[in-house]
Amino acid sequence: IVALTLGVTVIASIGLMQESLTKQIRNVSLTTAPTNFFVDIQPDQWVETKKLLQDNQIAHLQSAPVVMGRISKIKGVSVSEIVEDKPDSERWTFTREQRLSYDVPIEIETVLNGRFDETTPDNGLCLETRYAERLGVTVGDALTFDIQGIPIEFEVSAIRRIQWESMQMNFFLVGKSETLQEAPQFRLAAGQLTEDGEESVQLGFAKTVPNVTVVSLRNIVERVSVILNSIALAIQTMGAFSILMGVIIMVSSLQ
Repeated sequence: IVALTLGVTVIASIGLMQESLTKQIRNVSLTTAPTNFFVDIQPDQWVETKKLLQDNQIAHLQSAPVVMGRISKIKGVSVSEIVEDKPDSERWTFTREQRLSYDVPIEIETVLNGRFDETTPDNGLCLETRYAERLGVTVGDALTFDIQGIPIEFEVSAIRRIQWESMQMNFFLVGKSETLQEAPQFRLAAGQLTEDGEESVQLGFAKTVPNVTVVSLRNIVERVSVILNSIALAIQTMGAFSILMGVIIMVSSLQ
């Protein structure tokens, strides 16, 4: 009875572990991962840029405005005072230039605390959960940003999680258009292009909007996809082998 119980326990544990690991890998879906990012699109260039991308059959197109700023105060305390006693490895979270965006769709199920919708005040801000932890802030706390020399105070309205493994375009900080749309900004875009489409887009940008930078992630996405598929196959193979051996041992115990 003891041998039979241990055999069933081992087989069940291996099966559950295999299923859990395989599920985590499958959640990292790269079918919609962008192959290219397009940086420094000026607001008045977006219509022309979008048409050029669509003419070259870009798939899963995403875009969002980006406002650059630095945190000047956290809960009313100057950042210079906060980082005074912190090691250099932790200071970058507080002192580096931040990228804020707005009009970014936020799924309700990703919000862990608070809310970020039409009822959110104009100065509301949504933070990524691990970034909020590093800053030491939560819902209701105040964050002041220096945007091109102008201090703007925000209130943390929501904390959300982001699945960075999907390689989708995401931001640590998302605000409301009522506060940020007049700030100096550029637009960031991403999507999937074929190799021929990528070459055509680069030529088109060189002629019409030479300031836009095209960043190719094709090789990275392809390599990551191969690695994930290999890991999934290895987990399934080892899991199946372990379960088979467990069944043989359990049958021998019964005999």
